[in-house]
Amino acid sequence: MGVTVPVRTLAAWLWLLAATAWIAGCDARLTEPRLGAYRAVLELPGGEMPFGLEITRERDRYALYLSNGEERTRIDEVQLTERELIAQLSNGAEAPFENSTSLASGNPPADFANTGAQHQHAAGRTAGGDRTLRVVMRRKRLDGQLIVIQPDGARQRIPFRATLGETHRFYVKSSTDNADVSGHWAMTFTNGDGRAMPALAMLVQSHDHVTGNIETSDEYQSVDGQVHGDELRLASFTGGTARLYHLKVNQAGDLQGEFWQDLQRHEQIDARRAADATLDDG
Repeated sequence: MGVTVPVRTLAAWLWLLAATAWIAGCDARLTEPRLGAYRAVLELPGGEMPFGLEITRERDRYALYLSNGEERTRIDEVQLTERELIAQLSNGAEAPFENSTSLASGNPPADFANTGAQHQHAAGRTAGGDRTLRVVMRRKRLDGQLIVIQPDGARQRIPFRATLGETHRFYVKSSTDNADVSGHWAMTFTNGDGRAMPALAMLVQSHDHVTGNIETSDEYQSVDGQVHGDELRLASFTGGTARLYHLKVNQAGDLQGEFWQDLQRHEQIDARRAADATLDDG
């Protein structure tokens, strides 16, 4: 004697099987990456540090492009092995910035305000040690970690993920009522021991998009991010050191907040507008 299965029950089971197969297909590992633009994220202790990532195939070889605002860094050392993508981002000591006195002298680089310019360079060498990106390739995303080998041999593993087709930096929806953070700023970084380090910042703002440079006595970095109301988020990553800023405009019009670098460095930041500030003022 046969067993009669209600039509509704059969339809529900068929729907469940189809949904399970679809989900499995979306999450299945791929043997090759999907080409295109991704929104990539490194998870630092302060939260998401986003940057742009593009995967291309050129002359039968894969290449990565990392985007930090107007900067684009090309990564050529890309390998596929056991359904993983492995990219060597940097190795060794970072070359000094050629125009490192530009903010201290009160003059930004000649093309600083040219938001249409695109600066492209090969992956450099960073004082943070060897950096290797290892990711699993899926249908619309990449999952993995950035492995940082310090000069003393210690390893950091920074969680990484990237989503194909996403384009926002920090905030999905832009705010139309934002603080004005453009201009010159005298900044102070203070670590957990109370040691203070002066810095200069030059920021350019267009609607909610903010780009600029931050300079200390021994470092010059480009930053890019968003202002959302009175909150400012900035990031800096071109394959070397990962930096994240969470700042807020207070009632006096100054900037206050926190700074994270990779997984170890965490400092407080205070900044005030100062068009004629120099690093010696700190």
